[in-house]
Amino acid sequence: MKTLKIYRILILVAIIVTAVVLFPNNTNNNTEYIMLNKSEIKKKVYTYGNMQRESITFILGEDKEELKPYYSLAFDYYKTDKLARTEYINNTCRSLSEVRDYLKNNPSGNGLPWRLINLVTHGNEWYGMSVPVTPDSKRSSTERITEFVNSAKFEALSDSLIDDSTKIFLHGCGLGNDLNLLKIISKAFGGKGKRPVVIASKLKEYYFSIRNNHKILKSQLYYAKTWSVYYKMNCRPDNDELKRELTKLYPNDTVNWAFALKNTITNSPRDIFNYTINIPVYYLAQYNSVDSLPDLSTDLKKNKWISKQKILTDNITKSKIPQDKFNWTIKKIYVKDKNKKNKPAIHVTGWCTVLCVVKPLIIDENKDACLAKPFIPALSDSTFFGKE
Repeated sequence: MKTLKIYRILILVAIIVTAVVLFPNNTNNNTEYIMLNKSEIKKKVYTYGNMQRESITFILGEDKEELKPYYSLAFDYYKTDKLARTEYINNTCRSLSEVRDYLKNNPSGNGLPWRLINLVTHGNEWYGMSVPVTPDSKRSSTERITEFVNSAKFEALSDSLIDDSTKIFLHGCGLGNDLNLLKIISKAFGGKGKRPVVIASKLKEYYFSIRNNHKILKSQLYYAKTWSVYYKMNCRPDNDELKRELTKLYPNDTVNWAFALKNTITNSPRDIFNYTINIPVYYLAQYNSVDSLPDLSTDLKKNKWISKQKILTDNITKSKIPQDKFNWTIKKIYVKDKNKKNKPAIHVTGWCTVLCVVKPLIIDENKDACLAKPFIPALSDSTFFGKE
């Protein structure tokens, strides 16, 4: 019997603004903010009979470092932007199950199904959302949410709360590239009845706020295009080699790779920069006896054995990361079977570093960072958004 577990670590994208821009302190995570001036909210036509549905935003985390704000800036945006603001903002939930429980116990103010539910979290296309499924579980990957749904540990909501006119918007970098994630989120919250539409961007997302004396003057959501290159962890090539690799991978893109590779932090929402993500893969193969263990005495034999592990290679293929970009460590160990007897096994760990070049999508040439106008693609454009 062979099992596979994949865990990955996300390095947060830092968008740091200087000069006239002052970042707010982290939001108070012990309180829930409810907007009262609902009459000022500009709504599209999402009616239920003669009544308009309401919307809610969940800020699913808190900033760990003051100089790398994300959640606090998202709070600013959904609180103040005339088009994006929602009637309710919750910043106390820290798992998907807490979101479900909150929606179950707190219907909309007019008792109608929700129009829009924003879920704001860190995430990426390789391993889903950073928010856990339950408070005591790990991050919400497609596979992990599926396990909770299939085992009936994640209770769906009724059609009176969420139906097929409800939209759930996942705000986390690149989540729209994983349509299976969107599909399982729809099933998890919508159940067997009328399932909601789930939308997520295929781009990177971040927020930007301008403040004066603690007053929010402007808050904006930005999207950014990314390009990725892979290498074995702790074996970073020099910038010239990385530039050649990026040029080879993306021959039709006119990007200043040399500048991007030198710039790991940005001072305005228009700067191009890079960041890295370390991705580990864990794999366990169990055997009936010591005699049945394969010979892994050389690197050649190790790589050949890895190539024959279908579950492992299928998941590597799904990640779109070449197998030779992982640093592999293989150990022979013993594990207990279902009868609590020791059985020989092989434990494999692979580490890969993904370097991402990020270029914000700006539609004006004004060099004043405060006036940078973002490109906001249409939700119907499948080039930029995934939908299930």
